[in-house]
Amino acid sequence: MNTTAVIYKSRYGSTRRYASYIAQELGADLYSWEQIDAGQLLEYEKLVFGGGLYAGKMAGIGKIKKYLPQLWGKKMAAFTVGLTPCSDAGYYRQVDSHNFNSEMRAAIRVFHYSGNLEYDQLVFSHRLLIGLLRRGLQKKGSDDHTSADEGLLTALDRHEDCVDVDQTVELLTYMQE
Repeated sequence: MNTTAVIYKSRYGSTRRYASYIAQELGADLYSWEQIDAGQLLEYEKLVFGGGLYAGKMAGIGKIKKYLPQLWGKKMAAFTVGLTPCSDAGYYRQVDSHNFNSEMRAAIRVFHYSGNLEYDQLVFSHRLLIGLLRRGLQKKGSDDHTSADEGLLTALDRHEDCVDVDQTVELLTYMQE
């Protein structure tokens, strides 16, 4: 039996792409959250959890919190996938503290990756929120933009694929130690 599993929740595909790559590189089993339960998770020694970020909340975080008491002692990592540039350390500190309490952060090493935005594939509510965000940032005026604002506007306007599996090197190294 395999000793490592990668479990993910992906709405638009970027998280699934990272999860698939990580599982392949680690020789791990790959599951979406819909395919696995706590009993199955207990069979693995190492677990990697992945989820997209939506308004700063990691998809799948509820299940991680629910199952975590049964998983203590396992080697665990988590990764998020979002539009905010990974260089925005302040934003990702907020993401970490919002999603992972101090006990969880002690047990799970967290990584953040750039995602892909395909506007035409978004559900209506996500298109609406992104439109409001863009307009709000544009009204703010470029002189008042923080580097995070600029990075987010760039991410919202770019049309290239920003999934970069090379970002996973540190996670892969950590899980192989």
